[in-house]
Amino acid sequence: MTEHSSELSQHSCEEVSSQKMVDRNLSSYCFPILKSLLGLGIIVFIFSNIPLSQVIATFQNLTLSWVLFLVLISIVLVYVSVLKWQILLSTQGIRERISHLYGLYLAGYFFNLVFPSFIGGDALRSWHLGRNQGQRKTAVATFLERYSGLFSMLMLGVVFVFCTDTMRQSEKITVVLLFLGFVIGTVVLYSKALVRGLTLIPKVGSVVAKQGALFQEALRVSTSCPRDVLVVIGLSFLFHMLAVVNVLACAHSIGWTQAPVAELFIVVPVILIISALPVTPQALGIQEGAFIYYLCLLGATPAEALGVALIIRAKAYLLGILGGLYLLLSARQIHKQVA
Repeated sequence: MTEHSSELSQHSCEEVSSQKMVDRNLSSYCFPILKSLLGLGIIVFIFSNIPLSQVIATFQNLTLSWVLFLVLISIVLVYVSVLKWQILLSTQGIRERISHLYGLYLAGYFFNLVFPSFIGGDALRSWHLGRNQGQRKTAVATFLERYSGLFSMLMLGVVFVFCTDTMRQSEKITVVLLFLGFVIGTVVLYSKALVRGLTLIPKVGSVVAKQGALFQEALRVSTSCPRDVLVVIGLSFLFHMLAVVNVLACAHSIGWTQAPVAELFIVVPVILIISALPVTPQALGIQEGAFIYYLCLLGATPAEALGVALIIRAKAYLLGILGGLYLLLSARQIHKQVA
């Protein structure tokens, strides 16, 4: 009787375990599909409210010279980010060619084509480089690169809040609140006691613990190499100034020549943060909706705002394709060396 009960109990445990595994597998397949469908649904909704003919009309102003200039801006933006990453890696004792880091950065764009938000691409380039250089070191450098970028982006937004009187108070308050949230998040990650307390929260705790450990390690690196960190922060400010120039150039390329510069410094950080939310693959639909909402507040027509969003998405896809080619060529080179 006891043996029979033991067999039944073991069989029941196996069934529960297998059911959990099935549920986990279903979730891993279903969630990406649902997120993709959500993104496509938002795109369909946007185009059902903005006539396609109006969107096409905005692109009639787009010339080859504008296309080349827009691509050049993207190349420079990636280069500035890669330069930041290279400097931070050097603080960890990692010396890498900038051409290789540039390729890995583009590979991150390729990874982002199929994974939600921009975090997946960061994880890929950090992991790929960390296979030979040490995962912890590359993770800290990647974390610092993103952290410095977020700081400079929000700081510029707050500065320009006080440089314009034409922006609505709600949008100004949004940027200030985001910056305060960033400061509070920094304080939380800085405090080991707070991080330990937050680790008790289910699911969220492990993420907080990991980010807290990365932040505290990054802080140690920052204090040991203050000059390098200051250079990185300066490059971060340059990057986000160029990011606004990027949006401004997209606007001018399709005929929206009245885009206000100061106001763009306020809304672009909000758009980028919204686009980083892991809701749909590469913020499909989310990013377009954010551009339409905020650029229309600045005087763009819905078709012009959508046109800007589509150009920026097209440029991201182009960078992703180049990243995919880099991965393919790298794999072939490794295969030849092995053969």
